[in-house]
Amino acid sequence: MKVLDDAKTEEILSVLKNIPHFAGILDEQGRFILVGDELLDSVVPLKAKDIVGKRLGDILGCKHASETGLGCGTSVACQFCRANNSIVKSLETNRVISVETSIPVVGQIGGLEYRFTFRPYHMAGRPVVLLSFQKGIHQSQLEQYERIFFHDILNASGSLVGLLDAFEPNTGDWTLLRRVAEHIQEEIQSFAMVSKAQRHELAAYPVMLDVGELMERVAALARIHAPDGVAVKVARIPPSRIESDESLLFRILLNMAKNAVEACSPGDVVHISFTRSDGRPVFSVSNPGEMGEEEKVSVFRKGVSTKGPGRGWGTYGMKLIGEEVLGGVLSFSSDNVDGTVFRIELPAEGG
Repeated sequence: MKVLDDAKTEEILSVLKNIPHFAGILDEQGRFILVGDELLDSVVPLKAKDIVGKRLGDILGCKHASETGLGCGTSVACQFCRANNSIVKSLETNRVISVETSIPVVGQIGGLEYRFTFRPYHMAGRPVVLLSFQKGIHQSQLEQYERIFFHDILNASGSLVGLLDAFEPNTGDWTLLRRVAEHIQEEIQSFAMVSKAQRHELAAYPVMLDVGELMERVAALARIHAPDGVAVKVARIPPSRIESDESLLFRILLNMAKNAVEACSPGDVVHISFTRSDGRPVFSVSNPGEMGEEEKVSVFRKGVSTKGPGRGWGTYGMKLIGEEVLGGVLSFSSDNVDGTVFRIELPAEGG
């Protein structure tokens, strides 16, 4: 790899310094050959000489960059990385590519959000990519808008449910309409919870819960969302009670169950189970079938989903609330033997 000399670097920087959020120049393999002030000043606690020759995941702390010992771009997950793939796409199409994604970082639920822009360019007779990016996007302004939005929209959805209750429920259409109204209200409340949890404004209010009753409630609602021919079964357990926040735990389990039935085909069965591990309550929701590799590496990532734009908040929200608010541990496994299983392990009572 050819690294630019000091004179050439100063000449190029004098031209590129006016590019908003300019971070550096990458070669065809995505390695830094020049580092801009944006990267050094706001993101990476390294010197320029320590960054040259490295890839994005190496310097941003991506957890996948250390999986093989060979750095960014060498793990199974890397083939699905939106940032690295956009570098390749920019060079192949000779177009400016912008992408918003999260980089999975150890200890950071959901990863860190970035907006990358890759500009193809030719320099000294070879193709390179000019990189600019932002970390996060006007967070304080978004939070203010979110508070206003959730306040108004929750009031509106509550009024809709109340209005429906004022009419005589004597037709199937009424039942369907009320179910739709309740679903809208439920989705808004769920997203509002995730938003509050991100701002560290969501608190848990533990009460004693009947485990069997909780699982049956989750199953009943999951059956409403299930496609025709998909069953939802609750494991038989001895009478059990635990202490946790009923509303938050219910929403996490329901989200697991809704994801499970969504992944099923007619004839499949979703199982909702409970056990204890070293005194810690453990809930699990399972469905047949193995996730694809891209789905596996996207689980729990903020705003990243194989289901398309606007998705990717469900599993992230479960992990955020389950771990940051309830103090539990969210995990999953997926293979062609046991299918896909999501679990939440709660703190031991009195622990």
